[in-house]
Amino acid sequence: MKTWTGTTAGTTAETDPAERTDAPAVLLTLAVVQLGEPDPAEAPLTAAELARAGAFALPAVQRRFLAGRQAARRLVAGLAGAEPEAVTADYQCPKCRAASTRSHGVPRYLVQGRAAPFHVSFSRSGQWMLAGASATGPLGVDLADLAGFGDPRLDAVIATDAEQAEYDVVAPAARALRQARLWTRKESVLKASGEGLRTAPHLVEVALEPGADSLVAVGAAGGRVSVIDLDTRMLGLPDGLVAAAAVPAAGGIRIEPRGWN
Repeated sequence: MKTWTGTTAGTTAETDPAERTDAPAVLLTLAVVQLGEPDPAEAPLTAAELARAGAFALPAVQRRFLAGRQAARRLVAGLAGAEPEAVTADYQCPKCRAASTRSHGVPRYLVQGRAAPFHVSFSRSGQWMLAGASATGPLGVDLADLAGFGDPRLDAVIATDAEQAEYDVVAPAARALRQARLWTRKESVLKASGEGLRTAPHLVEVALEPGADSLVAVGAAGGRVSVIDLDTRMLGLPDGLVAAAAVPAAGGIRIEPRGWN
């Protein structure tokens, strides 16, 4: 598992100067995992996680889900300096609010019965998982395969009216990348805001092209969220994948490499 650590900071050029604040740097830790088979030697996952895995129709999808949850638990354990057996998933769904459904929603973890002292976000695409953590506050990460994009009908699902108008000048061959960029940006924004897909992506506005360092999304729970495209090659991901990360902050976002662990 590769882990990359960086910082996010900056200011938003589009914000009125009177509204700007100097936010402290946000330490962002990202990990990329290539998922295989779940490890039967690891401690069992929660009953809710096992039940959710069983709800998938295909055994291969079930196994990949379980492998992803095991990887997430190991990442949290590593950040907390604990053994994986001491880490328990405690996902929170604002819609369900039932203990029996704590296998989906906002990812949260308990370490030896206490809430982990950091926020986490995860995204899976095929055999790859992208994970992010921040001790400062909520964040969102998203990972997507270009193969799932390119259909013009997706524009109305993903893009605002203003963003759809931009597609008039986009070559058909570039449509898939534009859609994937918008999707991962908006998914990460909605995760960071806590809204998830309870807010439709086409209601969230982001720029199609980054400015100096970052983008700002408006429309997620009425707030402003900074979002950045991630360098998938630097993260060790194969070609054909697109990724983004977001933090709820009025300032811009910039990632500065600090090395692999």
